[in-house]
Amino acid sequence: MKRQRRISFAMLAATIGALPASVFAAPPAPTTSATTGRVAQRWAPGTNAAAPAPTPTPAPTGPAAPRAPVLAVDENDTIEPTDASPTTFNDLADRMRDTEARLEQMRGVVLGRQPRVTVGGYVDFGFFAAQGNGSGIIRDDGNALFPQYKGQYGWVFLGDLLAPTVNSRGEAADLGDAAGVQRFDGIHSGGAPGFIVNEVNLLLTSSLGEGLLATASVNFVPRTGSNFSLGDFLDVDVAQLEWMPTRSQKTSIFVGKFDSVLGIEYRERKASQRFGITPSLIARYTTGTALGLKVRSKWGPDDLVVLAAAVTNGSNTTEQFHFYNELDTNAAKTASGRLSLHPPLPVDFELGVSGSYGAQDRAPDSKGAMWFWGVDLQAHILTVDVKAMYLRGAAPGSKM
Repeated sequence: MKRQRRISFAMLAATIGALPASVFAAPPAPTTSATTGRVAQRWAPGTNAAAPAPTPTPAPTGPAAPRAPVLAVDENDTIEPTDASPTTFNDLADRMRDTEARLEQMRGVVLGRQPRVTVGGYVDFGFFAAQGNGSGIIRDDGNALFPQYKGQYGWVFLGDLLAPTVNSRGEAADLGDAAGVQRFDGIHSGGAPGFIVNEVNLLLTSSLGEGLLATASVNFVPRTGSNFSLGDFLDVDVAQLEWMPTRSQKTSIFVGKFDSVLGIEYRERKASQRFGITPSLIARYTTGTALGLKVRSKWGPDDLVVLAAAVTNGSNTTEQFHFYNELDTNAAKTASGRLSLHPPLPVDFELGVSGSYGAQDRAPDSKGAMWFWGVDLQAHILTVDVKAMYLRGAAPGSKM
């Protein structure tokens, strides 16, 4: 045992001598390493004897590397093995499984902290002023403007009923005094300028699982009431469920009330998306939302080709337009689609063709067809956006 103690003290001196001088300022403490841990146990095997004072190593005088300590051990000297054992493959596998389990637990915590429902929206507030009485029509009293229609119709008017729109919803400043039908005149300004809250939008988005997204958009529209009733109303313009079944998520299947596939203006139909204020004159035929089923798929780099197709109750006219019906009144449905090409050009360019065909909205039967087709393009050149669309369509209509 005396030989073992002598060898241990020599190992201690060699180990401590290689440490920096700042270490010796603190009292010695047992360490957790295998070698020094065994030495510390031999310092105090049950007594309070102090450890031998360390011998500092002199500073090197040249560029030569320090030599490793040499221990003089004869054939009778023995060194007890330490408790440390080499790391095995099974140990590494256990550590990897433990790390993966902790990562999965952390992933669950992060996902659990994400909100299940994302709330968004906007407030569309502004000021408008219209010429005349704010209406887009004038009545042809006595057939002074159109004498060829005298005796054929009870009334004739000149103009476009929804032409003088004052907001992104496509509402006219006033619908005027059009005879023959009762219309809901939401603004009814009579030509007077004024402030207006066009709509307050609430957008709800929820991720229901991997590749499954639910979206709802509700518009609160404050308007003037009459006859002791409120004029405010609600407009649910989107209520859809989107499923992306592929890993690339370039194919989407929509069910519910969703955006149109006709043209390109539907992409900017909301006040928060539109660069200007009022929609175009053909927006009333293409930007309305409809109930049904829609599929959209993208192919190639940078979505070179995009194909969208839908089957809906009716057409994509806007809700305030007299053709629109959300719930169908006939058995036939409306089919619509759009094919677009986004070629790899120096400028951002997109060309598309779209169309729809189905029974006329609000018709009691499926005999009369209502159809649209058109060509659209858009390009982004430096700071300039160019957008254009050509649309043709027809419907049998009805005599009143």
